[in-house]
Amino acid sequence: MDSAHPRMRTDAEGDRLSILPDDLIHKILSFVGIKHAVQTSALSSRCRFIWTSMPSLDFSTEKFSKLPNFSKFVTHVLTHRDNQIDVSSVKLKFRGKVTQAFVKRILKYAFSHNVQQLTFSCLLENSIEFPLSLFSSQSLKHLTLIGCTKGHSITPRSAWDLPTLTTLHLEHVTLYNDNADTGVDLLVKCTNLKSLTLNKCSIMGSDDLNICHEQLSTLTIRNGNWNSKVVNVVAPQLKYLTIIKCDGEHRISSRVLLLSSMQPISHQPAPFANLMSLKIHPELAWERGHPKLAMSTQVKNYLLDASPKAHVKMVSRELSDIMRPSQEIRAIANATSAQDLMEELRLILNQVDSKPAGTKQPIRSCGSIEKITSCWQDMTAAMQHGKSGASHIISILGRIEDLLTELPASKRVMMQAYFSGLRTEASNVMNTILDRTMTKCDKKERCLREYFHDLDTTSQPPT
Repeated sequence: MDSAHPRMRTDAEGDRLSILPDDLIHKILSFVGIKHAVQTSALSSRCRFIWTSMPSLDFSTEKFSKLPNFSKFVTHVLTHRDNQIDVSSVKLKFRGKVTQAFVKRILKYAFSHNVQQLTFSCLLENSIEFPLSLFSSQSLKHLTLIGCTKGHSITPRSAWDLPTLTTLHLEHVTLYNDNADTGVDLLVKCTNLKSLTLNKCSIMGSDDLNICHEQLSTLTIRNGNWNSKVVNVVAPQLKYLTIIKCDGEHRISSRVLLLSSMQPISHQPAPFANLMSLKIHPELAWERGHPKLAMSTQVKNYLLDASPKAHVKMVSRELSDIMRPSQEIRAIANATSAQDLMEELRLILNQVDSKPAGTKQPIRSCGSIEKITSCWQDMTAAMQHGKSGASHIISILGRIEDLLTELPASKRVMMQAYFSGLRTEASNVMNTILDRTMTKCDKKERCLREYFHDLDTTSQPPT
């Protein structure tokens, strides 16, 4: 009798879900991901194929213990999905080794089914050049690319043919520039782009970052990771500009904002009516002796056009007043960096744990001298590999510890417990690395002694 309860409960849940319209079921299933959506096929006969018509697809390797299992699941979904149904959104989240062919297959399916929103996030073991040969879509409107936190990144090397794209978010993406005179030409075919966000991006092949677009109205640049001497922005329709942590004391002249004309805003109505006063608070950089920004007459007339009695005041703040929010921002940045490093360290530790101890190398058929030389080289390589792995882990632990030390006590306590567990796991992994290294060296030592003996025997004159 008791054994029937789970079945009855499952049937009841299936019946409750079955009475809902397909659109609502699709909406509900979009929150749990495609893997769980497929599993709902067991709830009732109506739910058996409901996932095949879902307009949103969410593929993540985090829900699979092994990458081959994930690949088989993706193949199953793309093969059995109703090809008559368009795809409105696709989310891809990868960890570990990802091949271009695998990414291309998913993108090709998405683009052939008129996808409108695409989010691609990955923490890679190797760099990947994004498959631009297929990166062409007449339907895509929103695109988000998020590369890994450290070491490697997604690298697009030419323009994307996305004429309907309106929103583009790039994070940990390397923008490649073959010709320093033309600038990064990634957006030249994205003719309808309205919003662009660059976060923790870098540049190859040029000293300048050039963002030139006729329709761009919103631009956000955060955590610039480049050595650019100049950042040129030519955007006549630009209305909202956010630049955070893109320069420092080592880049005094790192930003240049160029507007092609003052006319676009002069034809717009003033944003304020009956304004009495306008106070402008300078940034910290101005207080350090950098050139102060002088407000142009055109901008002043535009802001105060509907407020004839208002007056403008440039507020000079005390350094202590400025430093307080600056310290808060720095604390948030340090906490974010610490989290990124802990995430990277977690991946490294998992990779070491999952790697086999090593396969037995065949003994080469060669003379004693060659065997000794080869064995010495193998032993040296094993020791260097073990040292490199342990040193990398220790380095990341040290960086995390430094960042946590700079955090306020309240934020540090929240992250310290997780870091302590991570540190214990790192200690165990480094012991594993040491054990494996010592095992390899012991084997090589025994081989060397045998080779030394053989060398001594063969060198004895015949009796």
